[in-house]
Amino acid sequence: MKNRLKRFFLSMFSDKYVAESTEYGIGNLLITSMLAAVLLFVGAFVGRYYLFGADYKSAAQFREFAYRACIDGDIALRADGTGAAVVTVGGERVAVNTYANAADKEKYGANGYGLIVDPAPSSAYDDFTAYCVSKSDGSEITYKAYRELSDADKKQYKFAVRYGGKPKTIDQAQADEYLEFLKATDKAKDELAKIEESKGSAAVDDYRNALWALYVEHYYPGIKSATGEQVPTLGGYYYAFVADSEKYLCIFGDMTTVAFVTNVGKRVTIGFYYDGNTVVESSATLSRAAKQSQVDGFIKNGYFVGMTARIFSDFADWILTVLLAELVIVLNIVICWIVCRRLNIELCRTFSDSAKAVGSYSHVAAFMSATVALFSGFFLVGMAVSLVGALVYFAAMTARTAVLIVRRYKKELREYEQSEGETAQ
Repeated sequence: MKNRLKRFFLSMFSDKYVAESTEYGIGNLLITSMLAAVLLFVGAFVGRYYLFGADYKSAAQFREFAYRACIDGDIALRADGTGAAVVTVGGERVAVNTYANAADKEKYGANGYGLIVDPAPSSAYDDFTAYCVSKSDGSEITYKAYRELSDADKKQYKFAVRYGGKPKTIDQAQADEYLEFLKATDKAKDELAKIEESKGSAAVDDYRNALWALYVEHYYPGIKSATGEQVPTLGGYYYAFVADSEKYLCIFGDMTTVAFVTNVGKRVTIGFYYDGNTVVESSATLSRAAKQSQVDGFIKNGYFVGMTARIFSDFADWILTVLLAELVIVLNIVICWIVCRRLNIELCRTFSDSAKAVGSYSHVAAFMSATVALFSGFFLVGMAVSLVGALVYFAAMTARTAVLIVRRYKKELREYEQSEGETAQ
């Protein structure tokens, strides 16, 4: 048992135990290859997802900004468990935008960080204005005027959208107007039938919003290429302010997004929707220390609430990580086998022996790589953590295989020369 454990753990460093591994069954290869994949997965997983607490603690300038905004600015939030929340600033349901308002920047901004607060959901439709711009002189015309132009004249204009920055409200007269247009649009017939079918069970606002979304799709066919959204939303409006920023806090009625830079320069960006336990009390009801604790808990708990969604969105990365681990093992087995056959190295002349030899140290190399991946999570984010682990694993496996081949070649060549010398005598 003791010798088996030595083979299992020390083959990465000892050719002796690699040679012994070739004398046993292929089961060890199956165990070590699966273990290698698991270790690489765990190292990258922990490095990517479970170091947020350390990152947040290391972001001193962000926390100073967040405390100033949420405590001195008296930002309060209470989720109702349905995905929505009541968001207030100083007890009022008002919006804050340090990117567009100098007074807001003076009051809430700090350390280069920007703040956006809007009590409305980020998914709320924006009250935008569509217009068209002349390609020749840059003059503007309304979209209604554009629709009345001839096909030839339309080619001289480019479609554009100006966000309104406030939620779209739809009254009954507007809903009737959208409905009339859609009834006259053949391409909208099937979707309109579905909306009308659900009218009885849908809330009035939901019904009107559905009509608006379908109306926008058919009345403004170029809107997605202009905005990146099927229907412009408040989230899209505010995204334009922070698209090139690495330092912000955005709080909406349905979600929060955060971007900060740690003390070591790591850039972290997260977003999360609220659950029923999300709450930040008014500064008037808490001590400063208690409010600081709530702000910390709000961001850190929000990160872990949204972690499941991030894991599923990164599922392809994890499949790739496992496949790369197995591919590296197979690649080293093939290289070892071919080289040993060409150089007449007895240790790995058969494919089976080569597989056993490489498999004897694949899991230890994976452990080393997983450790590097984990610690790289203090400096890197996302796929970069997995990539570092994969590159280190490839380098460690390839280096160990090369060392094994060179040593065995020299050893067997020396033994051959000694035997030849004894025969000559």
